[in-house]
Amino acid sequence: MTEQIEFTRARQELRNARIRDVLSTEEANSGKVRDARNRLLEVLMLATDIGESSADDFDSTELAIVDSAVSLALADVEESDIDSLVVVLMCIQVLASDGHFARLSLLGLKIESIGQNFRESRPYLTLACQAFGMILRGRERGARSRLNIALTEGVASARRSHDQVLDVLICASLREVASGSRQLLMKSRQLTLDSNDGFAYQFLESISSWFHAAEKARPWKVLAEADETYRGDQLQAYLMSKNPVLFPAQIAAIRAGVTHDVDRVVSLPTSSGKTLIAELRVAATLYRNPGSRVIYVAPYRLLARQVQRSFSRGLSPLGFTVQDLGSGFDPALEESEVARDDLPHIAICTPERLDSLLRISSQQTSAGAKAKELFDSCTLLIFDELQLVGRAGRGPRFELILARLRQRYPEWNILGLCAASHGTDELSAWLTGQVSISGARRPTGTLEVVWKTSGDLKQRFPGHRPMAVTHIPRSAKPADDASGLILRLDAKYRPVLAVETTRSQAENLATRVSDQSPEVGPAWRESLPQAARDQVDIAVEEIENLLGAHHPLAGLVRKGVAYHHAGLPTPILRQIERLSANRAIRIVCATTTVAEGADLPFRAVVIPHLNFPSTSGRLDRGLYLNIIGRAGRANVAVEGMVFILDSDAKTLRNLVESNLWADSTSDRVTGQLHEIAARVGTSNDIRLWQGYLHVQSQVMAWLGEGSSYVEEQATSLASLTLSWAGGHELQRRRIAELVQMSLRDLEERGLAVAGSPFSLTPFGAKARLTGLSAPTITRLGQQVDEAVDEWLPDLLFATEIAPDQANNISRLLFQSFEMMEGGLWTRKIRQDDRLQMMKDLASGSVVWPDGDPAFEADVSLLASWILGRSYTAIAQEAPTAESKRSLFGSRDISARVSDTADYLCKLTYPAAWVWSAVRVLAGTLGEALPAFIRDGIELGVPSEGAVRLLNEVGISRPAALVITSRAGSSWSQVVDWLRFTTDGEIRELHITRLDLQRLIHFRATL
Repeated sequence: MTEQIEFTRARQELRNARIRDVLSTEEANSGKVRDARNRLLEVLMLATDIGESSADDFDSTELAIVDSAVSLALADVEESDIDSLVVVLMCIQVLASDGHFARLSLLGLKIESIGQNFRESRPYLTLACQAFGMILRGRERGARSRLNIALTEGVASARRSHDQVLDVLICASLREVASGSRQLLMKSRQLTLDSNDGFAYQFLESISSWFHAAEKARPWKVLAEADETYRGDQLQAYLMSKNPVLFPAQIAAIRAGVTHDVDRVVSLPTSSGKTLIAELRVAATLYRNPGSRVIYVAPYRLLARQVQRSFSRGLSPLGFTVQDLGSGFDPALEESEVARDDLPHIAICTPERLDSLLRISSQQTSAGAKAKELFDSCTLLIFDELQLVGRAGRGPRFELILARLRQRYPEWNILGLCAASHGTDELSAWLTGQVSISGARRPTGTLEVVWKTSGDLKQRFPGHRPMAVTHIPRSAKPADDASGLILRLDAKYRPVLAVETTRSQAENLATRVSDQSPEVGPAWRESLPQAARDQVDIAVEEIENLLGAHHPLAGLVRKGVAYHHAGLPTPILRQIERLSANRAIRIVCATTTVAEGADLPFRAVVIPHLNFPSTSGRLDRGLYLNIIGRAGRANVAVEGMVFILDSDAKTLRNLVESNLWADSTSDRVTGQLHEIAARVGTSNDIRLWQGYLHVQSQVMAWLGEGSSYVEEQATSLASLTLSWAGGHELQRRRIAELVQMSLRDLEERGLAVAGSPFSLTPFGAKARLTGLSAPTITRLGQQVDEAVDEWLPDLLFATEIAPDQANNISRLLFQSFEMMEGGLWTRKIRQDDRLQMMKDLASGSVVWPDGDPAFEADVSLLASWILGRSYTAIAQEAPTAESKRSLFGSRDISARVSDTADYLCKLTYPAAWVWSAVRVLAGTLGEALPAFIRDGIELGVPSEGAVRLLNEVGISRPAALVITSRAGSSWSQVVDWLRFTTDGEIRELHITRLDLQRLIHFRATL
């Protein structure tokens, strides 16, 4: 017992020492650190005597031993270089035997760093360290090449000695290992054992341990054993191009049959390589089923972009095409991506886009035929971040979309990917009829630290109570504490991610961090290599180009600080993501747009607040696990650091230790329909009413599908859902009542007719294609009829939207509840009164607010956006709110520009969606309306030429507007102008460097 206590204390001491080092607090007691290290070394030496493992043994070593190996490898103590190297080699031996390839990859850098200390005295040892480090990082060919050259030509500074001979022997063994053989390695081990050379033997033992583990984790071997599809030459060659080793979680999933034509849910911790698992499944599926297609559903735009890039790199060599079908709900798809002649092998889209395609696939149009072709040829649906089905907000919509798909296409295979390590068996049973593939460990570790309001910092220590680390006084302002904490973190932990609850908090924190470190920004910039500096300058130029020369984000990025949230234009978000990926930024303050699904190289994450938007008003455990998954991802760090600022607020007190850090695995992903059903009639929460409208829209979509023509429709649809599968009798009854209430409401609005059973009216059949809520459709349909008789025909054959047309379009779009939710008119209503006001508008008991100053401002501002006016111009046009804390409450132009970006971001997506609905509701006239108008509304440009410059050339909004002002509004005019304009004339447009590069590249293709 005493030994176990000493072992635990030693682990605690080294973990604490790392945290104190990162926080730059008082120096750790070097004697205590050394004693703790020596105690763990004793344990580790016993752990190295474990023999060779099989892949079945991966992830089986005690977590305490793994933690000890990491602690020893990262410990910073005064000792000889040889001793440091021996300790790291022992850690590598233990970690390799357990399959910790992600950690080994990063320890390879440490091996190489230590090896540099032997350049003069033992150059072949330096070479051995470099080569082994490269091998650990997956660069085996490079290591072999370097070793070949050095062993053939010799090292000039090498002196003959016993140590040098052994170092050469290690290098020669490494060369054979890098070539896939270990015969010399085995002989060398025996030789060093016989000669009692402990250092050389340890080096060779570590190499042997890695080699044996790696051979069991080779993708070309693991896949060939588990799936005969991968035994062919083409797929073997494909696998040889992948990372040379698989993570244990990936191996377990493959052996469980994830690449076979079966339904599975893979539930693994973040950074476990789920995207590669999906890619391997896609390759096998398309190879086995020629002519088939795969649909990949990504719930976030950032995630969709990452998957598209990853799949394009990985699957294009096999001849498979990958295409992002977009994120918007667009039922009018005549000229969209899906209506092209050639459908992709892998179509990537958001759930909302998938829903729109599913609805139009039954239509007798060219777009409907293409959508039907996509679905009919699909054999596999992959749904990423599947755990979101159990979240409030979008979750019920996802749940019902999946329910409809399973009923309509039961022959499809489904692969669900969950960023969770447990609690998904119920979800998996509903979707696949099997338990989920789960239970793996995260490839890298995370140290979680809570900063109590008392100033005490405590570290989570699984299996034990949180332990004290150090004390740093807290202030009364969490934002000040968060900025101070971020600035304390050691520079090697950059970039740092701070996850805030709101957009304004993210912006304020970024500003506070920059203001509190005026001298750090310039020094950081000087430390960057020139290529990274150029990336920063391009990002700053793009920000100034879109948001204005004096926008604060440009100045922040120039100093290495940024904020990231959905209120920023997409091109700017991409620039910040690019800087983060290349580590050309030091701090990113973001909302959950970066926290979920993103694969960016953050080593440390700070959570300043715990009151996240949710039904409980608190940070829930599922989101927390996703947030901390951003810290120390594979190939970024051996371990990440997470710092949480605790709160004494009544609803948040003890949330971290009692909930977020709970060791229990009782969490379950469950459906949310019963929550809506139980509270929608009594709660004043407008989000529940919005959830009900989403359900109602899905019910309307289902009524238009042949499978809905059954008795007891409400129970029939309800029984298809996850909420029903996991619910008790009362919850099931409520869910059926929720569907029945939706059906009655649709009947009352003239969208459905009660027969035996319910069916859609002709207007309802058209309305279901829009995906909009029933209250919106009821009102919008009347307004569209008037527009058809008045001004809509004027848009036929247009290549540019005139000012009066932009105003008419904007006013029509604001006849929808989806637009009203983000408008100024709704914002001026007290929070507690908004739900009742929306219900009164929906029932017609309150007239629509045409003529109200705030509503007219909404119409005018959106029209200005459509006409291409700048963020600055729209900021100046917007009315100033009474409260300085409200949107447009400040008179500072920079703040107003930020408010403009935030405001427009909430409007442009639903505006484009509603316009697509207008086209559907307008019938034949709607089909004839120019397709560019939808994108023009979302992108903020008024002409066909500008839309295509943005979509096809990839230039910025200002550049597109400048070019069309010279060339003309139509695409043909733009192409002619570009074809006959010189590079010099284009440079005179004073556009950004990025725009100039893209334009010149496009001109070369004409």
